[in-house]
Amino acid sequence: MRHDRAGHRTRRHQGGQQGRRCRRRRHRNDQPAPADSRSQGEQSQIVSNRHRARRLALQGLCCLDVQGRHALEGVEHFIRDSREEPGVATDARKLLSDTLDELESLDRLLARHARHWELGRLALVDRNILRLAAHELLAGQTPVKVVITESLRLAKEFSMAESPRFVNGVLDAVAREIQKDTAREDRPGDDS
Repeated sequence: MRHDRAGHRTRRHQGGQQGRRCRRRRHRNDQPAPADSRSQGEQSQIVSNRHRARRLALQGLCCLDVQGRHALEGVEHFIRDSREEPGVATDARKLLSDTLDELESLDRLLARHARHWELGRLALVDRNILRLAAHELLAGQTPVKVVITESLRLAKEFSMAESPRFVNGVLDAVAREIQKDTAREDRPGDDS
């Protein structure tokens, strides 16, 4: 058994090929990976699909923010014409729809944490990244760290250089408030 530069095990294959990575995946402590775990490629594809859905939803939200809700049909055409896989487009529609349904409460939540900034004066992209992320944080189906990381990724992709820092600060404060509220609700015997 040999190791390549990255420290991965390699072995000599029949036919004289050397240096190919061992196909058998290993888990921590050199144990074989669980049979039901997804391959790294499958996991990255899922993340990539979810990111593409967030990107489409963000673009739709920005369009609706500028043109108003009467542009909803145009946004639907944009999503349909995006040439994304059906699952990505479906996820984008759901994320967009759910965010729009909660828009007023999301804006109130964000306004409390965007210190020294009026929400309407924020950059269009930043405001909508925050709305999408706040919705996902409130839904609680995606880990906080993933939501914030994805939001930072969108900010780097679509907004100004200082936006990721601002987005991170606001979302961190929002996540802490949501976690406090959740902990308060979960406390037994607390009827207040």
